[in-house]
Formats: sequence, C-alpha cells, structure tokens
Amino acid sequence: MSDEPQSASAADLVLDELFLGQDSAAAHNLANSEVVQRRLGFLREAVSIAWQTLSTLPFADEKQHAIRVLSADGWSSLITSIRVGLWGNAPESLALLRCGVETAAILSAVVENQRYKTAVSEFAKRQRQLSFADSVKLLGDRGKRIARLYGDLSELGGHATGNRMRFAAYRHEGEQFDRFGCTLDPEAAAISLRYTLDLSVQLLGSLEVAYIQDAKAFPQARELEGLRSRFASASDW
Repeated sequence: MSDEPQSASAADLVLDELFLGQDSAAAHNLANSEVVQRRLGFLREAVSIAWQTLSTLPFADEKQHAIRVLSADGWSSLITSIRVGLWGNAPESLALLRCGVETAAILSAVVENQRYKTAVSEFAKRQRQLSFADSVKLLGDRGKRIARLYGDLSELGGHATGNRMRFAAYRHEGEQFDRFGCTLDPEAAAISLRYTLDLSVQLLGSLEVAYIQDAKAFPQARELEGLRSRFASASDW
C-alpha cells in the first residue's frame, strides 16, 4: 500500500464545500435578521442556565440519573435543532425538535409525579409506562399544550407534507435555488428558532420543579424568571 497521500475525490470536495456553505448560510441568516439575532440571544441564555444547573445537581443518585439522562437528551435535540435551523433548514430543524418535545414531556411527567425509579428502569428497554402519549395524559392541560406544539412541528417537519415542501426552494437576490443542505433564507431560520424558545422554557421549568420538591433553591431562579417574562411579553416570538 502506498504511503503517498491520496488526493481528495470530486465527491469529497462537493460534500466539504456544502459543509462550508452551511456555516456561511448560518452567518448570512444571523446577520440579516433581527428576529434571528433576538431569538438566538434568548436561547444562548437558556442553554447557559441549563448547562450550569445540570453541572451541579444536588439530588439523590436515582433522581439525579433520571433527570440528567432525560435533560441531556432533550437539550441535545434542541441545540442541534438550533444549529440546523441557522443553516436555513427549517423542516430538518423542526423534525429534530420533535424529539426534544417528546423527551421534555416525559421529563416533565417524571419530575411532577416523582417517577424517577420508573424512568431509570425503563432507560434500558422500551418505555411502556413513560411513553410520550402517556406523559401527555399525565400532564393534563399542560400536556395538551405540548401536544399542540408537537402537532405544529409534525406538520412543518414531517415527511412530505405540503408545508414541508414549501421550504424545498428559496429565493436569493432575485433568483430561485433548491435547498441543498442549507439556504440563504433568514425567514426560514427565524421559523426554526421560534419553536425552540417554548421548549427551552419547558425544559428549564422541569429542573426548577425538581429543586422545589427537595425544598432547595433553584440556582438560576432570577435568570429563569427573566426568560419567562421575556417569552410571555414578546409579541414577535
């Protein structure tokens, strides 16, 4: 086998260029939309609160394990959705966010009903007692709100719906282009980030409730209240 370095194939170069194009699209979409900038600022604060809180959970092992696993999964979906959304890929971003909504519902049901032992026992197998549908039922009116959010995401990010297909092409400087891994479309990026705001507040709310259960002060209470107030009062979220 030759020790000579192998030159990149045309296929390698195309994919690498598309990867670079995604980051360029993210920079473009952020620079050209005040809404994207405002929403991303909100999400930066939310992720910071989550990161700091999850780094120092003061709970018993079983409770801590359940919260850490579910929170990490929910935030991972949300963070990845933000990144894909900034690229202008609204359908893919919202499809990823659906996973985060499912996990957020389960986390909320586990925390509010203190079903930590059940959650831990089901991590290694199919979730029979803590499915998304069952969690929504346990959460009552808030579960209905989560179900509506999930339905909106399914319509926009689900496979081959009419709403999804409207993002298949975009216009830039008077010309039309196909979406191929990214778009120069600040509006699509703004749509993607819109739904992450609600989910971030819900995930943080579950962490706060977990602290209250143990008569502990939530370490980022003031910051969380500030986010809630901004989310509730903003007319363009």
